[in-house]
Amino acid sequence: RMAAAPSSLAATLAPTGSLDGATCYAACVSVFVPACDLLTQVLRTRKEEMKRSAALIVASCAALLDALRDWHEASVALRRKGDEKQNEKKRRLTNATDDDFLVIDSACRRGGAALACVYEEACSSGLNRYCAHLLADAVTCVCGGDAGVGPFAAVSLKPGMFALIDACGDRELGQIHAAFGSQAGGARRVALAALIEEHKRAHKYDGKV
Repeated sequence: RMAAAPSSLAATLAPTGSLDGATCYAACVSVFVPACDLLTQVLRTRKEEMKRSAALIVASCAALLDALRDWHEASVALRRKGDEKQNEKKRRLTNATDDDFLVIDSACRRGGAALACVYEEACSSGLNRYCAHLLADAVTCVCGGDAGVGPFAAVSLKPGMFALIDACGDRELGQIHAAFGSQAGGARRVALAALIEEHKRAHKYDGKV
């Protein structure tokens, strides 16, 4: 049940309707980060049970990524509204301040860092082949442009994604590459290759690769 908690809380992370900075940041602090902390703790302290519930961990992480995507989408929408500024009345109708998107970006950054800790603990807990599923989901969301998690969350997620790469062998990485396909998945293939290359450069002298 603890492994599935983030999935069941997904509706509170990005409630239906327009999202403003206060709503996103409150969801990040009160729900998203605690959910990540819970997953990190159960992965650390109940490794054997979590191995049997690995699919639930993957689903929970996917739900958390979806929340980051919704927040970034809200940030993009607020930026567009701010750029329009056709008249003061329209600005009042948006219910958004000029700093709203900055607050959402901060929530994305903080949420990404918390989820990265879950990824790192998943690797330490020996989820084995499920690490490839976690990596594939993360890459898909990182390279989604305006429909993805956005640059702030993407940067915060990188330590966790590097850990997932470490946990995946060449075979698993090859399977992810193949699963992405050559058409719609082309951008994901490029993103995965770039991430692996960046990982190699970052660990060039520490013996990890």
